[in-house]
Amino acid sequence: MNIRLQYCLDMPLDEVWSRVMKLSTLHYVANPILKFEAVNPKILPEEWSDGDYETSLFLFGHIPFGRQHIVIEIPSTTSNNTKVLIDHGYGSMVRIWKHTITLTKKTDLQTNYQDEVIIQAGVLTPFVWAFAWIFYRWRRRNWFRLIK
Repeated sequence: MNIRLQYCLDMPLDEVWSRVMKLSTLHYVANPILKFEAVNPKILPEEWSDGDYETSLFLFGHIPFGRQHIVIEIPSTTSNNTKVLIDHGYGSMVRIWKHTITLTKKTDLQTNYQDEVIIQAGVLTPFVWAFAWIFYRWRRRNWFRLIK
């Protein structure tokens, strides 16, 4: 199942990209619904780069929610007007959680932000999709709070 959510942020493309690349931004936009903790804290970077990062997930910061691999790919084919980050995620509950963030310059001071998520979790897919539908709208809300 897929989710696609698009919105415009009142921030230049390079500034949005800089924030997308930071682990601290993930923590901020996911809070308090999901908390990510590194299984091996030494390998979870402050700034994303290509790699496979294993995390433990916690609902509302305290309820164990399984493990999730965040598998980052930053395609080299992006332009000055478009930036892309892909997470080829998977975990203990979800076989595929492919999350693509696409940023496109709208104006010098505005950036179009798109989340696209492909989810496959067997019989749990409809439930995981419903959770993701809510979660990505929460993330959008927190993005607007972050840039103010």
